Amino acid sequence: MTLLQTRTVATSKISRIEIIALLAVLSLTALLNFLFLSQNGFGNSYYAAAVKSMLVSWKNFFYVSFDAAGFISIDKPPLGLWIQATSALLFGFNGFSLMLPQALAGVGSVAILYFLVRKAAGVVAGFIAATLLAISPINVVTNRSNILESLVVLTVLLATWAILRSIEQRSLSWLLVGGAFIGIGFNIKGLETWLVVPVLIATYLFGVQLAWRIRFLNLGLMLLVIICVSLVWIVAVDLTPAPQRPYVDSTLTNSEFDLTFNYNGTQRLFGEPSYGGKPPVIKHDKGDPGPIRLFQPPLASQIGWFLPFALLSLMAGLWKVDWGNLRQSLKRRYLSQSQYSLLLWGGWLITAGSFFSVALRFNQYYMAVFAPATCALVGCGVVSLWRDMAIPTWRGWLLVVAFGATALEQVIIMTGFPDWNNWQLPLLIALCVTGVLLLGAMRILLLRNPPQKHLKVISAITLVTLLLVPLWWVSVSLTPNNGGEFPLSGPNPIQQGNFIVPKPDQTLLDFLNANSTNERFFIATSSIEDAGSIALATDKAVMAMGGYSGYAAILTPQSLAARVKAGEVKLFLIPVSNLQESQAQALYSQEIAATGNPFVTSYTNALTRWISDNCQPITPNQWQTTPQLLKMQLYKCNP
Repeated sequence: MTLLQTRTVATSKISRIEIIALLAVLSLTALLNFLFLSQNGFGNSYYAAAVKSMLVSWKNFFYVSFDAAGFISIDKPPLGLWIQATSALLFGFNGFSLMLPQALAGVGSVAILYFLVRKAAGVVAGFIAATLLAISPINVVTNRSNILESLVVLTVLLATWAILRSIEQRSLSWLLVGGAFIGIGFNIKGLETWLVVPVLIATYLFGVQLAWRIRFLNLGLMLLVIICVSLVWIVAVDLTPAPQRPYVDSTLTNSEFDLTFNYNGTQRLFGEPSYGGKPPVIKHDKGDPGPIRLFQPPLASQIGWFLPFALLSLMAGLWKVDWGNLRQSLKRRYLSQSQYSLLLWGGWLITAGSFFSVALRFNQYYMAVFAPATCALVGCGVVSLWRDMAIPTWRGWLLVVAFGATALEQVIIMTGFPDWNNWQLPLLIALCVTGVLLLGAMRILLLRNPPQKHLKVISAITLVTLLLVPLWWVSVSLTPNNGGEFPLSGPNPIQQGNFIVPKPDQTLLDFLNANSTNERFFIATSSIEDAGSIALATDKAVMAMGGYSGYAAILTPQSLAARVKAGEVKLFLIPVSNLQESQAQALYSQEIAATGNPFVTSYTNALTRWISDNCQPITPNQWQTTPQLLKMQLYKCNP
């Protein structure tokens, strides 16, 4: 038997007990996704502000404009934000309505993964895989955010389901449906969805019982569907004359193709180049690129709790392959279900894992798309390796080794966060070690033929102890103040790199309202965080002069001067480092301490320098509740 074969053949008929157990797993998923969900505020202010602006007009909706005036779009495809905007339209604009689609997608993903694994490896494997995905730390926090990864995971699993059905039924229609789902996922998060396309192609190519010519022809049609569905919106935007749409954020060319395949493509893998001497921005410490990166606490704390088990399951599955049977499969020109299932989940794990091991620029929450393969391999591996424990050879120790390696990794992760609660850490470590020791002792006794039911009980206890650790880790994410720009699971997310944008000072808002005379833009700023927070606190258009990263070539000093002269904008919030010496001394006396701003680049520096040369800084006590030297300074420009 191979890794993905079980003693009980999975059937399409579902028993009452199985339905109850599945509902229990889905209820756990819903509880983790929805409990105290509204306490996370708006989540990522960049996306939230865009959804609010998209509700202003159909033009803003179609082009996913960041601001109500249609000045600049956001740096992602539209579909995920369209879904959030629809939710906000139905249930009102608030944090809960923005996060509702992702929370529901998380529940759907668990259900789909269960049925995918159940079909290939049986009910027990399906439940283990589904439970692991339900408590996967990075997936839980993305399900509780307006970040789009949960929708990506759902669409990729739907594509997998459709392509596996096409293999079983030798159906071109289902294959094309799978390609359409990949294209839909692309319109949610771009190239991230395409990570699994090579694996899905290989699974179909070697799994379907058709002539090779038909296989390649069908795959060619699927790729055509993927390309057409993926690129239809990008082409529509780029064919629209630039003056008739928002500027494409995070690009120098105002092109969605540039955004997709450069900023959100090659730069994710090779790193962000320097723009005008600006060094690449690193938001989080993700560890040094290399083969052990995913096992180190910064990334492992989000996704690596059962990664050693998944890898050992994959290696054991490859080792246990009946090579004679495999040669027969190749001779008849197609793989069995267990063989192509191993190809699917193993290929997914290796492909996604390789990317995150070497990529230079990504956020930890991107790894949510990595979780389904890990969970599936663990579910299948537990069932297969447990059966091997009855074999009086070294293979009988594989389950103990897999659990032991997993426990060791969990201890490494936990010890990477020494400030965590003192009593939690020793307790969880003790649970891990005790479970593995019990299983090892049972293996030794098994050689003397103890009852099999004892082995089942001890194996279940060991698995549960290892599940408790990430579940406890996830529970920390349910506490207040765990929303933010970059969702991270576990204790001290702010210290790990996630930060929450504070609400704008009410004194600032009062000043802006008092000095606004119906300009097109309520205020302009070089900080995307300030732009988002002000937009969320008001119903006004806020100009983000350099876009999200600060280097979008939207304006020049000359074009900004023309906008000021035309009365489009007159109030600017820019880095205090742009204050002239005389201005700083007049405003802050001896407290001068220019702090700069990480989002300022050569483009926004040129703009902010023009502002400081041509506009009047506002006395701090007019727009600050407690006047003090801050990172930003308010200016007023008269036409």
